[in-house]
Amino acid sequence: MHHCYDDTDGGTRQAIQEGGHKLSNGLIYKSAKELLGLFKHKDVSPVEVARAVLDRVEERDKDINAFILVDEEAALAQAKESERRWNKGKPQGLLDGVPISIKDMVLTK
Repeated sequence: MHHCYDDTDGGTRQAIQEGGHKLSNGLIYKSAKELLGLFKHKDVSPVEVARAVLDRVEERDKDINAFILVDEEAALAQAKESERRWNKGKPQGLLDGVPISIKDMVLTK
């Protein structure tokens, strides 16, 4: 079961619990600063955010074809590592756990 938070209803934070991988889209619209605050207070984990982003890519990319390569396995592994660091109170760098997409102009894999 995943837990995530959605502030789309006028700012009231509501815990949303859903089975499987389908998470609230609210997480994908959070700023890096908001995500870092959620990680710090353990309201959301980097794994939950990564899963929400990956779910959104899977849902939308068939229509917009924005990604050539999505390395879900590596993304989730890195999110788990980030989650461990946050749980120890030792995030690595200023954006630890914040998902990014990179526009590559060369072969990446």
